[in-house]
Amino acid sequence: MLESLLKIQKYTRDIHSTEELLEKEDQMVFNACLTLLANIGESINKLSDDAKAGIASENIQAIRGMRNRIVHDYAGLDSFVVYNTIKNDLDPLKETFIKIIREGLANKSFDEGEFEAAKNAGFYKFIDFSVI
Repeated sequence: MLESLLKIQKYTRDIHSTEELLEKEDQMVFNACLTLLANIGESINKLSDDAKAGIASENIQAIRGMRNRIVHDYAGLDSFVVYNTIKNDLDPLKETFIKIIREGLANKSFDEGEFEAAKNAGFYKFIDFSVI
């Protein structure tokens, strides 16, 4: 989830309006962000109950709702809501995801070997592991 969130932030760093998001590289950035937002929504369902306890229930519902909207109602998706989500809702989630990882490592519910492997994998290059 953290990787998807950080990619969205990287891809939209220089975008300052819904129109820019839609026009950037012929909607490629918009479509990538939708896929990544859907990935976050899909992944949140895979968290343990203990990990989910670190996320406010209304945030979980909002994340799931965004995922469902993207996956099931693409044509009716409100691009202004997507832009607003990207620009206003991701930073607080980022801190929550980092906290979940920290707690999972501390209480041994996350595998340290997998965490170390992720740190060394090029796929996760968007994550600053020093903050975890």
